[in-house]
Amino acid sequence: MNNSVDLIVYNIVLNHDKEKINKFIKDYTPFIIKTVSTLKGQYLDLENDEEYSVALMAFNEAMEKYNYEKGAFLNFAKIVIESRVKSYWTSIKKHQHVDIDDVPIVIEDNNEDLVYEIKEFEKTLLLFDLDFEALIAAAPKHIDTRKRAISIAKKTSQNKTFMNHIYEKKRLPITLMSKAYDVSIKIIKKSKVFILSTVIIFDKKLKLIEEWLK
Repeated sequence: MNNSVDLIVYNIVLNHDKEKINKFIKDYTPFIIKTVSTLKGQYLDLENDEEYSVALMAFNEAMEKYNYEKGAFLNFAKIVIESRVKSYWTSIKKHQHVDIDDVPIVIEDNNEDLVYEIKEFEKTLLLFDLDFEALIAAAPKHIDTRKRAISIAKKTSQNKTFMNHIYEKKRLPITLMSKAYDVSIKIIKKSKVFILSTVIIFDKKLKLIEEWLK
Protein backbone atom coordinates (compact mmCIF):
# COMPACT_ATOMS: atom_id res chain seq x y z
CA MET A 1 0.00 0.00 0.00
CA ASN A 2 1.43 3.36 -1.07
CA ASN A 3 0.94 5.60 1.98
CA SER A 4 -1.14 6.33 5.06
CA VAL A 5 -3.89 8.03 3.03
CA ASP A 6 -4.37 4.89 0.94
CA LEU A 7 -4.47 2.78 4.08
CA ILE A 8 -7.03 5.05 5.75
CA VAL A 9 -9.36 4.87 2.73
CA TYR A 10 -8.97 1.12 2.50
CA ASN A 11 -9.76 0.56 6.18
CA ILE A 12 -12.72 2.91 6.64
CA VAL A 13 -14.44 1.67 3.47
CA LEU A 14 -13.70 -1.95 4.36
CA ASN A 15 -15.34 -1.41 7.76
CA HIS A 16 -18.24 0.61 6.29
CA ASP A 17 -17.61 3.30 8.89
CA LYS A 18 -19.93 6.10 7.72
CA GLU A 19 -18.78 8.53 10.42
CA LYS A 20 -15.13 8.17 9.42
CA ILE A 21 -16.05 8.30 5.73
CA ASN A 22 -17.86 11.62 6.24
CA LYS A 23 -14.96 13.00 8.30
CA PHE A 24 -12.47 11.94 5.62
CA ILE A 25 -14.52 13.69 2.93
CA LYS A 26 -14.69 16.84 5.10
CA ASP A 27 -10.93 16.76 5.71
CA TYR A 28 -10.29 16.53 1.97
CA THR A 29 -12.78 19.21 0.93
CA PRO A 30 -9.94 21.61 -0.06
CA PHE A 31 -8.57 18.87 -2.36
CA ILE A 32 -12.01 18.43 -3.95
CA ILE A 33 -12.47 22.19 -4.39
CA LYS A 34 -9.02 22.62 -5.91
CA THR A 35 -9.54 19.71 -8.32
CA VAL A 36 -12.79 21.13 -9.68
CA SER A 37 -11.56 24.74 -9.63
CA THR A 38 -8.50 23.77 -11.68
CA LEU A 39 -10.66 21.84 -14.15
CA LYS A 40 -13.14 24.70 -14.39
CA GLY A 41 -10.55 27.46 -14.58
CA GLN A 42 -12.18 29.42 -11.78
CA TYR A 43 -13.10 28.97 -8.14
CA LEU A 44 -16.36 27.31 -7.14
CA ASP A 45 -19.40 28.95 -5.67
CA LEU A 46 -19.95 26.31 -2.99
CA GLU A 47 -23.56 27.36 -2.48
CA ASN A 48 -24.72 27.50 -6.10
CA ASP A 49 -22.39 25.51 -8.35
CA GLU A 50 -23.73 22.00 -8.96
CA GLU A 51 -20.18 20.89 -9.78
CA TYR A 52 -19.43 20.94 -6.06
CA SER A 53 -22.17 18.42 -5.30
CA VAL A 54 -21.11 16.31 -8.26
CA ALA A 55 -17.50 16.36 -7.04
CA LEU A 56 -18.47 15.37 -3.48
CA MET A 57 -20.41 12.38 -4.79
CA ALA A 58 -17.53 11.51 -7.12
CA PHE A 59 -15.05 11.60 -4.24
CA ASN A 60 -17.30 9.26 -2.24
CA GLU A 61 -17.57 7.01 -5.29
CA ALA A 62 -13.78 6.98 -5.61
CA MET A 63 -13.49 5.84 -2.00
CA GLU A 64 -15.92 2.98 -2.59
CA LYS A 65 -14.25 1.83 -5.80
CA TYR A 66 -10.63 2.39 -4.80
CA ASN A 67 -8.22 -0.51 -5.34
CA TYR A 68 -4.93 0.16 -3.59
CA GLU A 69 -3.10 -2.22 -5.91
CA LYS A 70 -3.68 0.17 -8.81
CA GLY A 71 -2.01 3.28 -7.34
CA ALA A 72 -2.44 6.19 -4.95
CA PHE A 73 -5.97 7.08 -3.85
CA LEU A 74 -5.73 10.85 -4.44
CA ASN A 75 -4.61 10.30 -8.03
CA PHE A 76 -7.56 7.96 -8.56
CA ALA A 77 -9.98 10.36 -6.84
CA LYS A 78 -8.85 13.22 -9.07
CA ILE A 79 -9.56 11.16 -12.18
CA VAL A 80 -13.03 10.16 -10.94
CA ILE A 81 -13.94 13.73 -9.97
CA GLU A 82 -12.80 15.14 -13.32
CA SER A 83 -14.67 12.41 -15.19
CA ARG A 84 -17.95 12.96 -13.33
CA VAL A 85 -17.80 16.75 -13.62
CA LYS A 86 -17.13 16.51 -17.37
CA SER A 87 -20.07 14.09 -17.70
CA TYR A 88 -22.22 16.60 -15.83
CA TRP A 89 -21.20 19.36 -18.23
CA THR A 90 -22.04 17.12 -21.19
CA SER A 91 -25.50 16.41 -19.77
CA ILE A 92 -26.10 20.14 -19.27
CA LYS A 93 -25.25 20.83 -22.92
CA LYS A 94 -27.55 18.08 -24.13
CA HIS A 95 -30.57 19.14 -22.09
CA GLN A 96 -30.22 22.90 -22.20
CA HIS A 97 -28.43 23.33 -25.53
CA VAL A 98 -26.28 25.98 -23.90
CA ASP A 99 -22.51 26.08 -24.06
CA ILE A 100 -21.15 25.67 -20.56
CA ASP A 101 -18.78 28.58 -21.20
CA ASP A 102 -21.80 30.86 -21.62
CA VAL A 103 -23.37 29.98 -18.30
CA PRO A 104 -22.90 32.91 -15.88
CA ILE A 105 -21.28 32.14 -12.54
CA VAL A 106 -22.71 34.01 -9.56
CA ILE A 107 -20.41 34.14 -6.55
CA GLU A 108 -21.66 35.07 -3.11
CA ASP A 109 -19.68 37.62 -1.09
CA ASN A 110 -18.43 35.03 1.37
CA ASN A 111 -17.26 32.84 -1.51
CA GLU A 112 -15.39 35.76 -3.01
CA ASP A 113 -13.68 36.02 0.34
CA LEU A 114 -12.91 32.30 0.20
CA VAL A 115 -11.42 32.69 -3.27
CA TYR A 116 -9.19 35.48 -1.96
CA GLU A 117 -8.15 33.46 1.08
CA ILE A 118 -7.30 30.37 -0.96
CA LYS A 119 -5.21 32.42 -3.39
CA GLU A 120 -3.43 34.21 -0.55
CA PHE A 121 -2.83 30.96 1.30
CA GLU A 122 -1.49 29.11 -1.75
CA LYS A 123 0.74 32.05 -2.67
CA THR A 124 2.28 32.07 0.82
CA LEU A 125 2.60 28.28 0.98
CA LEU A 126 4.66 28.36 -2.21
CA LEU A 127 7.30 30.39 -0.36
CA PHE A 128 7.80 27.30 1.80
CA ASP A 129 7.53 24.79 -1.07
CA LEU A 130 4.17 23.63 0.28
CA ASP A 131 0.63 23.40 -1.10
CA PHE A 132 -2.89 22.51 -0.01
CA GLU A 133 -2.25 18.82 -0.56
CA ALA A 134 0.76 18.96 1.74
CA LEU A 135 -1.37 20.53 4.46
CA ILE A 136 -4.08 17.89 4.07
CA ALA A 137 -1.62 15.00 4.03
CA ALA A 138 0.17 16.34 7.11
CA ALA A 139 -2.96 17.02 9.17
CA PRO A 140 -2.88 14.94 12.37
CA LYS A 141 -5.48 12.19 12.35
CA HIS A 142 -6.01 12.16 16.13
CA ILE A 143 -8.21 14.99 17.44
CA ASP A 144 -6.02 15.71 20.49
CA THR A 145 -2.86 15.86 18.37
CA ARG A 146 -4.61 18.17 15.92
CA LYS A 147 -5.86 20.49 18.68
CA ARG A 148 -2.38 20.66 20.25
CA ALA A 149 -0.80 21.48 16.88
CA ILE A 150 -3.38 24.22 16.24
CA SER A 151 -2.75 25.67 19.70
CA ILE A 152 1.01 25.72 19.08
CA ALA A 153 0.45 27.37 15.69
CA LYS A 154 -1.79 30.07 17.15
CA LYS A 155 0.74 30.94 19.88
CA THR A 156 3.53 31.02 17.30
CA SER A 157 1.58 33.34 15.01
CA GLN A 158 1.36 35.83 17.90
CA ASN A 159 5.11 35.79 18.56
CA LYS A 160 6.86 38.39 16.40
CA THR A 161 10.31 36.89 16.96
CA PHE A 162 9.15 33.46 15.86
CA MET A 163 7.28 34.88 12.85
CA ASN A 164 10.35 36.83 11.70
CA HIS A 165 12.36 33.61 11.90
CA ILE A 166 9.72 31.68 9.96
CA TYR A 167 9.51 34.11 7.06
CA GLU A 168 13.25 34.68 6.96
CA LYS A 169 14.44 31.06 7.37
CA LYS A 170 11.36 29.43 5.78
CA ARG A 171 11.08 26.98 8.67
CA LEU A 172 9.87 26.77 12.24
CA PRO A 173 12.19 27.72 15.13
CA ILE A 174 11.50 24.28 16.60
CA THR A 175 14.01 24.37 19.48
CA LEU A 176 12.85 27.81 20.64
CA MET A 177 9.20 26.79 20.33
CA SER A 178 9.87 23.65 22.33
CA LYS A 179 11.27 25.70 25.22
CA ALA A 180 8.62 28.40 25.01
CA TYR A 181 5.66 26.01 25.02
CA ASP A 182 7.18 23.25 27.14
CA VAL A 183 6.58 20.74 24.35
CA SER A 184 9.11 18.18 23.16
CA ILE A 185 11.00 18.81 19.94
CA LYS A 186 9.79 15.42 18.71
CA ILE A 187 6.14 16.44 19.03
CA ILE A 188 6.66 19.66 17.06
CA LYS A 189 8.73 17.93 14.38
CA LYS A 190 6.05 15.28 13.93
CA SER A 191 3.47 17.94 13.01
CA LYS A 192 5.81 20.60 11.62
CA VAL A 193 4.20 20.87 8.16
CA PHE A 194 0.71 21.16 9.61
CA ILE A 195 1.87 23.62 12.28
CA LEU A 196 3.71 25.77 9.75
CA SER A 197 0.73 25.83 7.39
CA THR A 198 -1.61 26.67 10.26
CA VAL A 199 0.70 29.45 11.47
CA ILE A 200 0.27 31.05 8.05
CA ILE A 201 -3.52 30.75 8.29
CA PHE A 202 -3.51 32.57 11.64
CA ASP A 203 -0.89 35.13 10.62
CA LYS A 204 -2.73 36.03 7.41
CA LYS A 205 -6.07 36.06 9.27
CA LEU A 206 -7.66 33.64 6.81
CA LYS A 207 -10.87 33.24 8.80
CA LEU A 208 -12.76 31.01 6.38
CA ILE A 209 -9.89 28.56 6.00
CA GLU A 210 -9.45 28.73 9.76
CA GLU A 211 -12.99 27.37 10.11
CA TRP A 212 -11.92 24.30 8.16
CA LEU A 213 -9.26 23.58 10.78
CA LYS A 214 -11.99 23.03 13.35
